[in-house]
Amino acid sequence: MLPVSNISTTGKAMRPQTEYEMALLVLKERGMQDAILKRYMPEPPRDTVFQHTRNCLKWIGITLDEIDKLSVIHVAGTKGKGSTCSYVESILRHHGYKTGCFSSPHTVDYRERICINGQMVSKDVFSSAFWHVYEKLLLSKGPNDRMPSMFCLVLLVAIYIFVRVEEVDVAIIEVGVGGQFDQTNVIRRPVVCGITALHLDHQDVLGNTIGEIAWHKAGIFKKGVPAVTTPQSSHCAMEVLVNSANERECPLFVAPPLNESQLGEGLCLGIAGGKQLYNAALAVQLARIWLQDKNGLGHSQKERKAYQGPLSDVADIPELSTSKLSAEMMTGLVNTRLAGRAQIMRKGNVTYYLDGAHTTGSMEQCAQWFQDEATKEQSTIHMGKPRHAVPHLHYLKDCGFRVAAFCPSVVSTSARGHFVDHLSLTYDPADANQRAAQQVEDWEAILSSRPTGQPNVCNGDASADPACLSASFTSTVSALWWASLGKNVSLEALARADLRMDGGGLRGGAVEVPDVDAAHVQVLVTGSMLMAGGAIKLLDAKE
Repeated sequence: MLPVSNISTTGKAMRPQTEYEMALLVLKERGMQDAILKRYMPEPPRDTVFQHTRNCLKWIGITLDEIDKLSVIHVAGTKGKGSTCSYVESILRHHGYKTGCFSSPHTVDYRERICINGQMVSKDVFSSAFWHVYEKLLLSKGPNDRMPSMFCLVLLVAIYIFVRVEEVDVAIIEVGVGGQFDQTNVIRRPVVCGITALHLDHQDVLGNTIGEIAWHKAGIFKKGVPAVTTPQSSHCAMEVLVNSANERECPLFVAPPLNESQLGEGLCLGIAGGKQLYNAALAVQLARIWLQDKNGLGHSQKERKAYQGPLSDVADIPELSTSKLSAEMMTGLVNTRLAGRAQIMRKGNVTYYLDGAHTTGSMEQCAQWFQDEATKEQSTIHMGKPRHAVPHLHYLKDCGFRVAAFCPSVVSTSARGHFVDHLSLTYDPADANQRAAQQVEDWEAILSSRPTGQPNVCNGDASADPACLSASFTSTVSALWWASLGKNVSLEALARADLRMDGGGLRGGAVEVPDVDAAHVQVLVTGSMLMAGGAIKLLDAKE
């Protein structure tokens, strides 16, 4: 194994103890270099991305023919990619196939990005594959060739594991950003492609209109390869998908949402949320088309017609119906799990609601989910830990929070080295803490503009809607302990260590927990996947 330099994360040199930890630090360092290059160096022409990725594959000894033989389901979109991939994986695993799944970002553990049969690969498998790929790259590339980006490096590790180590039956590949110029688009012959819900996101890369974003997502379409989209709220987006499908001679279908009754009495999807009926429906159709291809089954009359010529209008897109789900499909959908998405954890008399929502659309869904679930507990106190900017916070103003804590996505400031999976080497404490303090002001401004006497959604009682106490912190653990009213004692030691080191809360000097009388506390953790993952890591830690 090649040596790696120690990386300072807390003012002291961090010395990794295992090959796995060293691999993570190399990836984090690679990510930091990517950020520096993006800021100060001109971006290479996008059409060179695939050639560089192909070169990287050649350097690690994997041919394009091997990639072509990998049975791939390729998924792009703005929201719901991770959920859809998880549903597809679970469905095909319950059909008895060996599955591989590549997704990003991770929530709790970096290895979540590469899963075999629904389980993240072991640390030994990850580190062995990583160092094999990394050393091959260093030894095989030319002196003027650049190393791959962090994302591309993990993709290469995943492909190596899928092709050489595990020899999976099917690989579900989630696009990183966009699609047209994404490194995953090195895949030339997927079995089927999927497009999840499209919204504005990553505008600095994909453009400022939904049409531009749809064009990027449709970049994964391939000639003769069926593609399935969820119904898009934007007619413009659907038009772009139709035009792209016609240009690439790609048969395009739409998957209408599932009906809850199709799952069977008393059963529900493994991931909560109304939008999951759309993600699950798309997953069912992707899995069904893959199964048809795998088993040499023919297509329906509607599907055969779609292969015969271009679509003239959005209304002409064939709609795939699922009149009946197989037992394996129902079992797969019900047993799908995804950390940090509509997840509930209970610790004594504190209930934590965790969702990594970070766009306006996902925050609206998160607020509705939290209100529905919190009401079921019939508790009188609700806590919030929103993180993001003003447009997102508006969706949380009627939840009836008694306290709100804002913080950067840093698990702990006094023990950052113990949370290697959540290290960010581009983290700027001054900038992050300033944004957290600003968000307190934004939140209080939103609450002050709320009409007096307006009932909060969770308990519907305007008279019992007291003021919300807000504060900002430098870490997730200190904010989480404070928002839990100190009732989760397992967080206290690390939280107090952070508060001592950082001089207390950033705004209001909050060091002790709020003086709120509550037998049971409900805490919503939202704003980013990294924050939700850090909270899960803390709550799962052995006391």
